[in-house]
Amino acid sequence: ENANKMAARQEFIAVILAGTPGTRLYPVSSTDYPKHLLPVAGVSLLIRQLNALVDTSFSNCVIALENEDKQTADEIKTSDNIQQLSGNTFLFKKNLNVLLHYLPLTCAGSFSALRDVEEASCIPASSHVVLIPGDFFITDATAITKLANSHREGQDDTIKSSCTILLVDVGEEDANGIPLKESAKAKSHNFYREEDQIEYIGLSMRDKDEDVPRVVFKQSKIGLEEDEDMTGTFPKIHFPKPRLPANGITRIKTSWHDVHTYIFSPWIRKLILARSSFESLKDDLIPFLVKAQFRGVKHAFGDKEEAITIYNELFPSSSLEPRKNIEFGEDEFAVRTCVFDGEKVMRVCTLPNYLLASRKLLSIANSDDEIKDTSYLSLPEGASLNMKLNSVVLEDSEVGEKVQIKQSVVGSGAKLGSKCKLNNVILMNNATLGDNVILQNAVVGERCVIGENCSLSHVRIAHDKSIPPGTKEKGELSMDEI
Repeated sequence: ENANKMAARQEFIAVILAGTPGTRLYPVSSTDYPKHLLPVAGVSLLIRQLNALVDTSFSNCVIALENEDKQTADEIKTSDNIQQLSGNTFLFKKNLNVLLHYLPLTCAGSFSALRDVEEASCIPASSHVVLIPGDFFITDATAITKLANSHREGQDDTIKSSCTILLVDVGEEDANGIPLKESAKAKSHNFYREEDQIEYIGLSMRDKDEDVPRVVFKQSKIGLEEDEDMTGTFPKIHFPKPRLPANGITRIKTSWHDVHTYIFSPWIRKLILARSSFESLKDDLIPFLVKAQFRGVKHAFGDKEEAITIYNELFPSSSLEPRKNIEFGEDEFAVRTCVFDGEKVMRVCTLPNYLLASRKLLSIANSDDEIKDTSYLSLPEGASLNMKLNSVVLEDSEVGEKVQIKQSVVGSGAKLGSKCKLNNVILMNNATLGDNVILQNAVVGERCVIGENCSLSHVRIAHDKSIPPGTKEKGELSMDEI
């Protein structure tokens, strides 16, 4: 029934995984205020994602939500250009069919969420799924188009693509051409990764100009470099010969970054149902596919009775008798990728990333680039933009005398006392600042009240909190109880 609400033979259907609150942004994000509803320059991440899908010609989207999430439906209902078709189905901008799918309370992890979407038959069996995390932020929607085109191109290859991964190149160099460490990027307030986010990724291509290389190796930096025997030896990467292309090129880098945006072919969607022991897409399914691709589809399904049944339904045997066993080493498939500019694609999952996304959008709004007029990058009506200081004050806000606002967003209905100083700050709707408040590298939740003469740096302040006058705090703090 749900699948019938989608186009009968839609090639690509987007699935936004928005079932987690975002623990690394707590208390700004929580079960009462999930991270996909966090505003970037006055517009929520989710609405910007839906606008990007419209701009890239998607017709159908499923949003997987936490079971008790009522805020997302309210956000969509109150958005412009939305029409409610039935209880959980909407039409966005007359082009995008949106289905809200509520996950069960027992659902834990991204793999379980996608599995539940499959079990609910939300998507036609013939469609390829474009999986997008709820905290996904882009300043160039052609990243989605390029990913889809790369996957489509892989369907015409001798070894067909079954999974296509969006990687972004986040490598940076100093003036002497030496790669910057993550700590150096953090100090300059650029995008940086924690140690557990860095991976060794190997890409194999038949020639240096190949646009859709094959992912042949993917392992976390921590796992690979762990020196259990304390010998101080340099980590070794072991490559089975089948992973190395004849007369081709294989490159391994740590500067390629997985933003957890994937396209899965229809048979991979069936594999998700067969592999019930998996919990995470990133930690279980993707590494498994990278290793299993050279052994084939049959090997991927394994030898359990349920998996064999699903495989037989997908690939009917010429014999009338169903297959009793699965042979290994046949039906090779491919895990491929397209690599995009790391300046234009990111996930808003930490305080620095959230602030960076806001600054990036303001920089585009202040530029002469025509892309700033696209719906997924536009500012709300009534926004007052300061091009010199790269900041914006949204409508109905009150700003006192001698206030300095630099690289910051002041939300709608906010009130700022005199002589306040904001640098790299997101001040959400209806927040109030007393006189002489200094904020730097901070996110202040909705309806917060910060007393006069406060000085706060590198903080996240929960919604509806009051900070006593004269409070001075510095460091990566979660100020939910003061």
